Amino acid sequence: MAKRKKGIVALVVLLLVTLTMVSTVMANGRAAVPATVVGVTSMSIPLTEFGLDLEGNADMDELSYAIRRRGDGSLSGHYFYQVSFLGTTNSYSGEVVCLKVEGDRAWVGATVDESTNPDRLGTYSWWQVKDNQDNSSASRSTFVGFGTLEETIDYCEGPDPNFIFDVQRGNIRVNSLDH
Repeated sequence: MAKRKKGIVALVVLLLVTLTMVSTVMANGRAAVPATVVGVTSMSIPLTEFGLDLEGNADMDELSYAIRRRGDGSLSGHYFYQVSFLGTTNSYSGEVVCLKVEGDRAWVGATVDESTNPDRLGTYSWWQVKDNQDNSSASRSTFVGFGTLEETIDYCEGPDPNFIFDVQRGNIRVNSLDH
C-alpha cells in the first residue's frame, strides 16, 4: 500500500512539473528550443567564500550531468553530485525536471532520488553553469542547492547566482540547437 501511495504522489508531482513547463512555454508564446547541457566538473572553494567563518574548503568532488530538451519541451537527463566539507562527504543523484538555456548559460533543476544523506531524499536540487565556449576564461558553476519543487522551478527561471565559481577541473557544454 505504501508503494502505491508513493507512486501516486510521484505521478502527481510529475503532472505538476509537466503542467508548469507547458504553461511556461505557452506564456512565452513560443515553442521550446531544443538544447543539450552536459558536464563533468570539480572544484575546491574556501568556506570563507560562502560567508562562513570556518576554516577549510567545500569540495565539489564531482558534478556530472547529461540533459536534453527536445523541441516539444520534454526533458531527459540525470545528474550525479558528490560534495565534501567539514569532514563529511555526501552524494546525490536524480532526474532533471526543469531547464532554462540562454546562450552559454543554463539553469537546471532535478529530483533527489538517491543520496547518502537521507534528509535530502525526496527533495529537489538546482544549479547553474556557464560554458566558456571560446576558451577565453574558465567555465563556471554553482554548487548544488536543495529545496522544494516550487523553489526548484523558480530557480530554473534564471536568477543570478549568489555563488558561481570558475571550474577548476572538467568541462561544461551548453548548446542551444536552434540553428
